[in-house]
Amino acid sequence: MNIADLTRDYIELRTKKNQVEKLVKEKVDLIKAKMRFLEGKILAFLQQSGQESAKTKFGTPYITKKVGFNIANADEFFNYVIENDAVDLLTKKVNSTAAKAYLEDEVKIPGVKIYTELKVGVKKS
Repeated sequence: MNIADLTRDYIELRTKKNQVEKLVKEKVDLIKAKMRFLEGKILAFLQQSGQESAKTKFGTPYITKKVGFNIANADEFFNYVIENDAVDLLTKKVNSTAAKAYLEDEVKIPGVKIYTELKVGVKKS
């Protein structure tokens, strides 16, 4: 086998994979939409009946509460963190875009491990 054959076979498989993923995604999206509809009905029932959960012979639907946080004003937030030494409000993650800029400028960031992964990409002609 030569590189042209390998490339052709790879592109054919990628095309088939994308077609299958699209079909599956459409079916899964339809199922998810139906599930969201039923979740709305179940939530309405539980709220109207004043229950947190309702045991049935098929299972137990229950209400969960998810709380999320987004920064609405970065300056205000970081000023608060600095003034109150509230570093526990920060996550321990490196901003990849900024770190790449440091790497390009050959600046070493203390405490940060850099890893590189080589992958193969194939463009269709």
